[in-house]
Amino acid sequence: MHQLFVGAYTGGSSEGIHIFQWDESNARYQPTQVVRSEHPSYLAFNRNGNVLYAANEMGADRSGRVSAFHQENGQWQLINDSSSEGADPCHLLLTPNERYLIVSNYSGGSLAVYELGLDHGLRAAVQVLAFSGGSQVRPEQEAAHIHSTLVSPDGQYVFAFDLGNDCLYRFPFDEIVAPGANTPLDFSQQTTIKLAPGSGPRMGRFSPNGQFLYVLSELDGSIEVFSYHKGEVESLQRIALVDPSRGIESAENSGAELAFTRDGNLLLASNRGNLNEIVSFHINHKTGHLDYADVESTNGTIPRHFTLIDDKGILVANQGSGSLVSIGYEAEGALHSHGVVAEIDQPAFVFIDHR
Repeated sequence: MHQLFVGAYTGGSSEGIHIFQWDESNARYQPTQVVRSEHPSYLAFNRNGNVLYAANEMGADRSGRVSAFHQENGQWQLINDSSSEGADPCHLLLTPNERYLIVSNYSGGSLAVYELGLDHGLRAAVQVLAFSGGSQVRPEQEAAHIHSTLVSPDGQYVFAFDLGNDCLYRFPFDEIVAPGANTPLDFSQQTTIKLAPGSGPRMGRFSPNGQFLYVLSELDGSIEVFSYHKGEVESLQRIALVDPSRGIESAENSGAELAFTRDGNLLLASNRGNLNEIVSFHINHKTGHLDYADVESTNGTIPRHFTLIDDKGILVANQGSGSLVSIGYEAEGALHSHGVVAEIDQPAFVFIDHR
């Protein structure tokens, strides 16, 4: 038995964070609770699973919000909320010791760092950094667009992914900074890592062994593989989400999500655009290189996010078609769809709590 949390855009019939329970009798998720929240497009949970944070992505014309909730007597209640210090917050990173929450503001082109209180609520932002520019290669790159952040495996750095400037930023990170200092990110030591023009980096994942960084680019639909050692990265491979041997000349790529299977032997990616599919890659653990394994339709449109169900499958949120689809995977990388297991309007984020 497990619970499913879905963050959904609230412009239609969805009301915020929808919670489901798995029903084995009909192999579908049944709704159990709705936590009302405006456009909660990304969620982050603490280790105990009794606190969650939501990025409230309210549009490019106004600052977004960040909300904190805690579970009490089986129900989720609001602790507090705060301005995200920028428009369209689209990603949240709860730092390893759960002292800070780092917010990526897409349209605002900024990062905001919040210290968390003893009640897990949000205090005022202790750091805000706005980025400028825009590579201008594609229409979406008229300005900086921070899409996500990631802590390095050694805990010494935070990487930020700027879709608008085709680059990553690296900041030294100290979560144990003295009370009152409140500068966990050293903005003065920012390093910029350039990617291919027009690629539009969206997010990244470090390999389970910590030796490689995999960066998913949204705009050109590619994954770039980097070696990683003590903060330094070196590009090793760029591979398209669409295998050239498929002979698809009209592919409109839009990379969205990236995750390793539990055994660390496969890397899975979602591609939106006009293909709407999940792609699996074999991983060479010595070199970090990727090879194509399989591809499977998501049986819907705009597969924005997915999460692992168990060691044999994933759950995909099709934002465009309002469906949650189960896709299984085999050890060798083969993918196969189990069909729609729940329906909800405009799902943007999915998370399964197995406790």
